[in-house]
Amino acid sequence: MTLPRISVVTPTYQSGKYLEACIQSIKAQGYPNLEYIIVDGGSTDETQAIVARHRDIVSDFISEPDNGMYDAINKGFNLATGDVCCWLNSDDRYFEGALRVVGEIFAQFENTHWLTGYPAVSTGGVVTSVGDAFFPKELIRMGLCNGNVLPHITQETVFWRRHCWDAVGPIPTHLKLAGDFWLWRQFAEKWELAFAKVLLASFSRREGQLSEAGREKYAEEISSILEKGVAGDCEREKQRLQRFSRWWPMLRRIPRGKGLVMRSMGERATSCPMLTYSLENGWKERRYYLGNQYSMVDKLFGRLRNLGDR
Repeated sequence: MTLPRISVVTPTYQSGKYLEACIQSIKAQGYPNLEYIIVDGGSTDETQAIVARHRDIVSDFISEPDNGMYDAINKGFNLATGDVCCWLNSDDRYFEGALRVVGEIFAQFENTHWLTGYPAVSTGGVVTSVGDAFFPKELIRMGLCNGNVLPHITQETVFWRRHCWDAVGPIPTHLKLAGDFWLWRQFAEKWELAFAKVLLASFSRREGQLSEAGREKYAEEISSILEKGVAGDCEREKQRLQRFSRWWPMLRRIPRGKGLVMRSMGERATSCPMLTYSLENGWKERRYYLGNQYSMVDKLFGRLRNLGDR
């Protein structure tokens, strides 16, 4: 099996105390066809010295003032030459063997255009929680994977083919926190998100990080994205979900009621490709349906009642 070239971009600014561990997690992958690009916003800390120590793994390094994280990410992907792309923030980490798993999946499944795995959170280098993940295409398009109605699509676990970025990028630089949310909705306009039952990366929780300090700003950016992007069929689907939510407490108690609701929502709103691994058969793909996730179904419809007020 020929593994695809994977381009990893790390945006960083004044994050030298975390960058070394990030680079080490990529170096430890031992991936044979890797392109690693670091884009620094002109840091005055130890960033340049750290990169200099790891030039054997760093393919390109830019250090200059920029217009924020997404400007840096766009610069990185402008340089990238890989068949598969992703970005890893300077305080996040890949699990050992993650890139090989990703490379094998993209090499084996031609219809997998973008991919995610289980979301994980680490504190002080130790994994403290692992979440669930289920992201039907239509629900991503509608903006429901926002951390309130359904879980976030965690950026550090997402990988995509280069043609996906070429079709929808770059990320608008007026966004400062929700650029990944914007990108996933653009991808979902064209392709289903495949979910691999594997741990690929962890989000590092620490004091003072943007995702913690800017929760209100993040919510505002999501609202602005949805105001511009939710229209036509997507808006009609959202209204239909809201109507279902009013009947859900009753329907869920009727024999076959759940199945009736699921079928009426349509496959793109209730299922996604799932990839599972076994020693006997390797990676296999099947469709996974929202109806199999009973707690998530109840959670979805319970929260849809208030969707129109957001």
